[in-house]
Parts: sequence; C-alpha cells; structure tokens
Amino acid sequence: MGNAKKEKTGIPSYTLGVVSNVMSYIVVSNLTYCLTQSAAMAAGTVGAIFLFSRLLDGISDIIGGFIIYPLFSRYWELL
Repeated sequence: MGNAKKEKTGIPSYTLGVVSNVMSYIVVSNLTYCLTQSAAMAAGTVGAIFLFSRLLDGISDIIGGFIIYPLFSRYWELL
C-alpha cells in the first residue's frame, strides 16, 4: 500500500477535449445558421464549404507534419 503509485485519471485533459468539442459545435452551428438565414445561402452550399475546409485542414496537417518532423525528430528522442 505504501509503495503504490497514484494513477492519473486524465480527467482534466478529457474535460478540455469536451469543452473544445462543444465550442466548435457552437461556432459551426451558429455560422451555419447565419449563412443560411442571413446570407441566404443554400444548406448544401454551406455544407460543401465546411467539407472543403475540413479536407484542406487535413491535407495541411499532413504537409505540416512532413515539414516539422525532420526538423525536430532528433529532439523528441530526448523526451
């Protein structure tokens, strides 16, 4: 009992993930509502814009990883 280590539960990181998901949902839903109601855009057009932006974000993440990994990989070995 005396030598047992405390296990970290990860609750703070889980909470931050939930908060970020809720915030992104709020932004996307409000932006969708504003674009369809105020700007009079079709819902399919708004969906296509969001789809294109998600695909572009995924591609840019991969390209950024290929750029950053060779620069910092020797330092990650020290961690």
